[in-house]
Amino acid sequence: MLSYVFMILLFLFGSSNVEKKIDSYLHTKLKNYERFEYKIVSLPIILKHGSFNSFEIAADKRFKFDNGYGYIPIYINSKAITKKDSYITVKLKLYKKVLVAEENININKKLTPSMFNYVEKNIETLFSKPVEGLFKLTNTLAKRKIKKGMILQEDMIKKVPVIQRGSIVTAYKINGNVEITFKAKARNDASIGDKINLVANRRIYKGIVVNKNYIKIIE
Repeated sequence: MLSYVFMILLFLFGSSNVEKKIDSYLHTKLKNYERFEYKIVSLPIILKHGSFNSFEIAADKRFKFDNGYGYIPIYINSKAITKKDSYITVKLKLYKKVLVAEENININKKLTPSMFNYVEKNIETLFSKPVEGLFKLTNTLAKRKIKKGMILQEDMIKKVPVIQRGSIVTAYKINGNVEITFKAKARNDASIGDKINLVANRRIYKGIVVNKNYIKIIE
């Protein structure tokens, strides 16, 4: 059965095939998902007395979706105003095959593919992006406790550090055409590409980890 709001939409926009237009638009914008479901929950602020002639999807405008809601940009053609900008708001359910924990995983536990399984889940309200691909688990640890049944998200994992706090490393800094190198002590754990704090000669430096031995000074 059509929702009451959807019936109003059909009445207002008459012969325009509303459902077909919305379906086609959402299939284009949400093609990276396995499937999706939607329900119209809000119509644009409309002119009174049935002054609408038609509407069209605003293909030149950005489709926004956040926290389970999608905002479809449209142009409304009416007797009073030509191409009035507005939106149709839909409640979305977005489904994707994601990695789901098969067991409880403690903080700093090394992650392996056997700990997870691919399951199609509704993901539109996740706070962080889901981890896509088992290859992303290579040399990673649990950044926080992961409970059985939870979707693995990017803010839950971290790379195994190649430098530990207290390690002595070689730091280098480029000054014009001259490269200056010196020994320094790491003040925190870090992986390749991470920022790291160093101390040398009672001075604090900030650097980027190049490998397990070398740090490029940036400050």
